[in-house]
Amino acid sequence: MTLTPDDLACLYVPTPADPDWIDRVEDFGGTVLHEDGRGGGWALTSADRIGRGSNVVAAANLPVTDLRDLAVRSDVPGLWFEAVDEERMLALADLENEVTLLVPGRAFASGWRAGATGTIAPEFLVAPEAFASWCARFEDDLGGALDAERRMQHALESKFEPLARRADWTGIERVHACAVAGGWDGSTLHPDLCDELLAFGEAFAEALGS
Repeated sequence: MTLTPDDLACLYVPTPADPDWIDRVEDFGGTVLHEDGRGGGWALTSADRIGRGSNVVAAANLPVTDLRDLAVRSDVPGLWFEAVDEERMLALADLENEVTLLVPGRAFASGWRAGATGTIAPEFLVAPEAFASWCARFEDDLGGALDAERRMQHALESKFEPLARRADWTGIERVHACAVAGGWDGSTLHPDLCDELLAFGEAFAEALGS
């Protein structure tokens, strides 16, 4: 399947391989990203490991010249920025019809301001309705969305990250923890931390909805 930038301009959610979770993510408007980095017909990879088919390439610390070369390749419909880098992202603004820029969910509003139109967001699992409503505000009220982003990041840093560091969670365990925080069934991850995660989930949703 050949993807256009429009195909990637949406919300990708790392999702455990549970049919109920997958259905719920899709019901809320998200697209499942599997544990192996595949989603929507593409594979997440590094620039030196581009394979056959469509590839979303990690921008890492690649210079703008390399990113521009990647952006015009037909087999690279997307570039993944693990952190928003306004200088490099804005330098690709004239290639918006060639490639989609993807950023982390916790910084999607900041990324949108710099030209991103897609996100990979495990945080979506914490509060799907609030997260989707927040994304819908970008065009009409980006300033308000940026304020909400800062509150969301504060909730993550003050309530979620201390738990993650203490428990030394892997990437997929963090996804499970986000789901527990959102009250999703199907995960038995760290039941002793359930109350703290649920409190984080409430703070997260409140931050996005304020």
